[in-house]
Amino acid sequence: RKNLKKMFRPIINSYTRKLNKTSLKTANFCDSSKIKRPDVKALLDEAASFEDEEAARDGNEWSTSPYPKGATARNQALHSLRPRVDPRETSIILFPGQGTQYVGMGSDLVKFPGAKDLFEAANSVLNY
Repeated sequence: RKNLKKMFRPIINSYTRKLNKTSLKTANFCDSSKIKRPDVKALLDEAASFEDEEAARDGNEWSTSPYPKGATARNQALHSLRPRVDPRETSIILFPGQGTQYVGMGSDLVKFPGAKDLFEAANSVLNY
């Protein structure tokens, strides 16, 4: 048994050293402080760069453009409307979708005064 340990000790030590080096590399790779976070807005703005269209025109008769003919690059941020709205002066009504609502589903809540007041206020606004 002692002879086996002596015989395999150099192999085990070599393997352990390699494993430790790999672990250190992996630890550095997983260090989140060294990870550069992508700029998602820039990625989206530059998603369709049309650069591959130039490669299709540069004498490569077998490649075609990935974009439809006549397509132009657009900056969607220029077209987005973002009005400044004070949330204290805005009302939003959310309706559940996919058939989750049904007639009378809130009838059990009428026994609570707060819910009853809300239903009456909604009825007066919606003219039900």
